[in-house]
Amino acid sequence: MKDYFRNKNFLSGFIFLSFIIFIIIWGIIKLPYEINTIDISNKLADISFKHLLGTDHLGRDILSRIMVGTLLSVEIGFYVVLFGFILGTPIGALAGYYSKYVDEIIKKIIDTLMSFPGVLIALMLIAVFGTSAKNIIIALTIMSIPRFARIARGGYYSYRNSPFVLATKARGASNFRIMVIHIFHHIYGELIVTASLTFATAVLSEAGLSYLGLGIQPPNPSLGKMVSEAQSYILQKPSYVIIPSIFIIILVLGFNLLGDGINKV
Repeated sequence: MKDYFRNKNFLSGFIFLSFIIFIIIWGIIKLPYEINTIDISNKLADISFKHLLGTDHLGRDILSRIMVGTLLSVEIGFYVVLFGFILGTPIGALAGYYSKYVDEIIKKIIDTLMSFPGVLIALMLIAVFGTSAKNIIIALTIMSIPRFARIARGGYYSYRNSPFVLATKARGASNFRIMVIHIFHHIYGELIVTASLTFATAVLSEAGLSYLGLGIQPPNPSLGKMVSEAQSYILQKPSYVIIPSIFIIILVLGFNLLGDGINKV
């Protein structure tokens, strides 16, 4: 851990994400206001002790909605990374470890999926199946699977004929044991970096979809949806747009810096 914290990128990412975790925990313990309580008489209020980040165009407390929206973004990113790792890693492992025929088939499928822009696939799936948190997670998971599969495939391909694998085979170890215990131990660091970058991409993609009206639907708060709702009031109250945008930047940049730091160390 000392080596990690000596890295400026890792330290910066850790600080950003610690702030995000603080905001989320604060919101879980005690929200300042109910997120959907409308107070038209107090709409677009400036920053004050009563409303620390002001209110939106319906008089709802921005800080409370930021807390819930940030938690929702983190939850979506977590599930996308989890399912992408669970589904993509075994696919890449099979492609890299076994015969060239299996490798060629899986590699072609991975290359085909990666040739399409991820957001375009997500838009297509959401347009077909509808807008909901579940469908967003499914769509973004499909985007993330090729990333994990490609990293796992490269790792297993490079280690499958290494001396320690041949020695383990000579002792009678099964292919499953070699793949799960011996080779995975050497590539999990690269998968962790991929997970952090995938998390950031998932958060940004969710914010983009919500901004376009294809993500989290009102009245549930989403950082991207808050930016979309605020753009009409950018001249009247610039902070209404700036605040959720800053939280998106902190969240995405935090995971990118953390992943870059882990990769360099």
